[in-house]
Order: sequence, then C-alpha cells, then structure tokens
Amino acid sequence: MTNSSKNFSEVDDILENLSNVLSTKRGVGSFLRNFGLTETGYRTQNEMLNTLTRELRENILLFEPRVEIVEIDEDFDDETGRSSLSVELVVKATGQPLHFAMDSKLKKLQLAPDSVDDDELE
Repeated sequence: MTNSSKNFSEVDDILENLSNVLSTKRGVGSFLRNFGLTETGYRTQNEMLNTLTRELRENILLFEPRVEIVEIDEDFDDETGRSSLSVELVVKATGQPLHFAMDSKLKKLQLAPDSVDDDELE
C-alpha cells in the first residue's frame, strides 16, 4: 500500500464518519447524548444557524479527532434565499484540507475533500 492510497483511504473514512455523525438526528440515532444534530425547523434563521454552528463544532471535536476545525462560516444564496454553513477542516496527520457545506434548512451535507493533485499526495 502506498502513502497516497493510505491518505486517500483515511480521507474517505473521515468523510464517511462525518457524514454519519452529522446526518444523525440528535437523541434518535445514538445513545450518546451529544451525537448528531438537533432538529431546528421551529427556530428562527438566526437561532438555527447558531445552533447548527455550535453542534457542528461540538460533533467534529468529539467524534472526529483526526481533523482540526479551521473555520465555520455562514453563506447566503441570493437565488434560493437559503443559508448554508461552510466548514473548513484540515486532516491533522497530513495537513490535507477538507471542506463541506450544510444547507441549514434541508440539513443536506455536501462532503468532499478539496481537490488535490495526485503529485501532491506522493
């Protein structure tokens, strides 16, 4: 196994874990009290974004220790009128940046590693 396939495998595992954790409804999918995200449909937009930001940070810190949070920012789409949270991470072992976005209303995750040339992984 080469280093590049090991790094790729670790990133895939991290993204899969984050997807599982962050797509779980808090209090339903796990016996762990802080696992997953709270249903936020009844809150104002501001309360919803604050809750999601806090819980994203908490879940990443608790359940994915292989990454470090660089930044969590709010993005607003003028066309749809929806806000999303943009999360920038870095893999601690390799320094590889990761990015994902979460639609605040639909709670839809878009997880993907930032584009990296194969040459950079070797």
